Amino acid sequence: MPATRKVTAPAPGRRLYVPIRMKFMIALLVVTTAVVSVITFTMAHLFHEDKKAYIHDLASIVALNTAQESGALLLGYRDRLQACLMLMARAEVTREARSEFLSQFFRDFPDLIAVTLYENGKEVAAAYDGEALKVAGLSRRDVERHRREALATSSSRTRRSPRISPA
Repeated sequence: MPATRKVTAPAPGRRLYVPIRMKFMIALLVVTTAVVSVITFTMAHLFHEDKKAYIHDLASIVALNTAQESGALLLGYRDRLQACLMLMARAEVTREARSEFLSQFFRDFPDLIAVTLYENGKEVAAAYDGEALKVAGLSRRDVERHRREALATSSSRTRRSPRISPA
């Protein structure tokens, strides 16, 4: 019969015997766990930072694209309004041709109810969309009164000079 070692409880005051192989394995396990934890934490942090940058960049790109589209749309509207006003200012255009052009113009811009041409701060010509005014329950006088009030308000704002109080 082979000799077997009896396992006995360590005596009080006697140290627990741990082989050197186990010590190396435990140390290797602790170091590996620590390194993997640091790498995981760092990668998660970098991922969140990258995600924030991506979201900010995406929002910036969308805002810039929307601004460019709006600018192009407004330029188109401005050009069409200038063409309309140039036609209104021409004396050689017949009344029927002018009326037909303005009717088509108001159909193309359903939210527009009036167009007015000013030269040197004075009203030269005005055109109104009668159908839109009727639907809105307004008259030409209502629009003219509102325009005069708006012009008076805007001109009084531009006349004021900023006051600087002495310190």
